Amino acid sequence: DSIGFFGGHYGFSWSLCGGVDITEEKTLLRKSSVAHGNQGNWSKSAGTSSQDCEWLLFPQSDVHKIHSFCPDRAQATTVARVHLDADLFSERVYVKGVITAAVSDQLVFLQEVDSAEERSGLWLRRPAPAPRRGDLVEATGIVSDYLGIRFLAEPSLVVKSTGEALPPAAPLAATAARELLGKHQGMLVQISDVRAVDLQVGVCRFRVEDADAGTADGPGSNASLWVEVRGAACHVANGQKVARATGPLHFLEGQFTILTRDDHDLDLEGTHGEPSPRISWIFVLAAVCTVVASVFG
Repeated sequence: DSIGFFGGHYGFSWSLCGGVDITEEKTLLRKSSVAHGNQGNWSKSAGTSSQDCEWLLFPQSDVHKIHSFCPDRAQATTVARVHLDADLFSERVYVKGVITAAVSDQLVFLQEVDSAEERSGLWLRRPAPAPRRGDLVEATGIVSDYLGIRFLAEPSLVVKSTGEALPPAAPLAATAARELLGKHQGMLVQISDVRAVDLQVGVCRFRVEDADAGTADGPGSNASLWVEVRGAACHVANGQKVARATGPLHFLEGQFTILTRDDHDLDLEGTHGEPSPRISWIFVLAAVCTVVASVFG
């Protein structure tokens, strides 16, 4: 195979794809449809139009498509590029980061080390082997999309170390705009001083609004941030104030939702990790019954 003509003097560039003398200071990429050479026939290779030539022409030093010739080799990239780069969709990539949550086998979250920047978190769906929180990993998988949310489908993980410190949780407001929430998808986030409304008891899921907002708005309000209690018992009451809720942010059932990971991620006002008032009253009643039984027994 060859690029250009050999023998004699043909100047500094060649004609290609119907363009005259256009190869100088350009990047030439062979079309993926070309599976073999043509014994150095440059005229056939150059063609006469963009349809019959065998090359794609890019600006000088533009090599963003070079990985296309290595389909079995993942392209190293950043989490932000996974979210923003349209060319990475359906490509095989690998990213590095620390596991911030393993809520289930389908809900695992990775975030770039020591970063709380927007778009630094990523959803991993069914990674293998199953990681633990604090694992520093290299994740390799196919960039996929679910309702506009980018994620890695069934990525393979290489654990580099364990017990690593997690990135700081990015603070969010209950009234955060949907666009801002989208930029924090997959990231470790935290909300403070909010009120739980529209409680769904079966799944312990509630919408949040500012604690000082007064009367709770109905389900049709503009608020769009939710919390779902995972890894802990549900002691939340409708209208109760929540001092703090922490966890990865995920687009779940059409709403951006903070997924708590354990008891430490949900701090109800006045409890600070202690049993809820409802549970405390149970213990008080049990103690009273014990005293009555001992007196009249």
